[in-house]
Formats: sequence, C-alpha cells, structure tokens
Amino acid sequence: MTTNWALRLPSHARDRVAALRLVAGVMVLDQTDALWLRGDGPSSELRQALLSVPEGEFFEVDAAGHCRRPGTHLPAARLPSGQWQSLRSLCTVTLPAAAFAASAPAPLTLALRRSVAALEEPNALLAELRDLLAWVDHAANVRMQHLRLAVRKDGKALLVGAPLPPLAGQTFVVAAGVALPAGFTFSPACSPQLVAHHLGLQPQDLAVFEASGAYSRIEASAFVAMSRSAVRLTAGALRG
Repeated sequence: MTTNWALRLPSHARDRVAALRLVAGVMVLDQTDALWLRGDGPSSELRQALLSVPEGEFFEVDAAGHCRRPGTHLPAARLPSGQWQSLRSLCTVTLPAAAFAASAPAPLTLALRRSVAALEEPNALLAELRDLLAWVDHAANVRMQHLRLAVRKDGKALLVGAPLPPLAGQTFVVAAGVALPAGFTFSPACSPQLVAHHLGLQPQDLAVFEASGAYSRIEASAFVAMSRSAVRLTAGALRG
C-alpha cells in the first residue's frame, strides 16, 4: 500500500465526511462538482472508514499525485491542484459545553413541568460515549442507520432518532428541533415550533432543554451520521 490516500465525493455528499474532521492531518479541496480529501498513511481503522463512506471513491496516491484504486495498477485520476486546507479548520465545530447551562433569552420565559400527556416515545438519548462504544461493537448496522450523533467534550454522546439503543442515560422527546426531557412539557403551554422560531433554530439544529428550563443549542454541523467508524474516531479524538 502506498503512503498517501485520497477520497473523492460528489459535492452533494460532503456532509458524509464530517466525522473525519476529528482526524488530524486530513486536507480538503472543495471544487464545484466534487470534494477531495487527502492524507498520509491511514491506519487500518481509518482506511476502513474511508472505504465505507457512501458515494466516496478511495484512492492510493503515489509521489507524483497519481490516484489508483486499491488493487489496481493504472491511475484512475490525478490529485487535483488548488488551495487545499485542513478539514478540521473548514468544518469548525463548537461542541456543547460540559453542562447544558445556557438560559433561554428574553422575552420568552419558559419553565418545564411534568405532564402525563407528554409521555411520548423518546427519540433522543444522552449517554456515556464509552457505553456507546461498547454497543457499536456488536450492534447491527440497521440499528444505527436512522441515528445522528453529537459528542460533548466531557464524553457524553447525544443520539437523535429511533429506535434508540438500549443504553443507560437521559431520554428526550424531539419535535421541531426542540428536545425536552421525556415526560416534561413547557409551562405555560407553548408549541415546539414557536420555541424553535424564537430561538432562531436552523434546519437540523437542536435545542436541548433541561428540566430546569436551561437549554443548550447544538448546531447541525456538530452532528454526524451514526456509524461504528464515527463513534470510534470520535472516541479516539477525545482520548488524544
């Protein structure tokens, strides 16, 4: 295997490499019709992650910039020239603080109360990353494909989607980008859509509320599609 690697994706699929921002040394070139990534000597785990990126074309790259598909000898492409930059700097993500401590801004003042009527099926879970890491080792891929993942610096993992994995943690009900602790509702009564509008949430953003009424806003860019490689790379980055 050659020292360097490259990955080419169609421009519409760029969100599928968000987890790779956690890997040091990954460079990116954003073209009109394609997104190129490159790096040096991938570990076996990183190589497997690169090979599994949907719609991605993985290449081994020689010193002259010739790109060959694994197991072939003839170049299939050439590494493009241009202004390469760090994927980490391009996909800058501000992870939620170690505790959800921000308060909802005025003039909307909300509290949360318990409600029997609010006992909907949870579709978000805040769990320990180490527990999630153990679960993905044996979970079927079908159990992950409907989940999004964001990770806090303190090792807490937030999973959004259904069905949720059978892990210990705090469950939430998400509607219109607003996550409330399971069994709670707003007081006075207020729709999640109105709260999302007041907070200026963008598509795929999430406002995660505590029972106290405090909340944390998680931007869409902090989430990645749930996969074994995403969890392992994230755990490795936090340990490093």
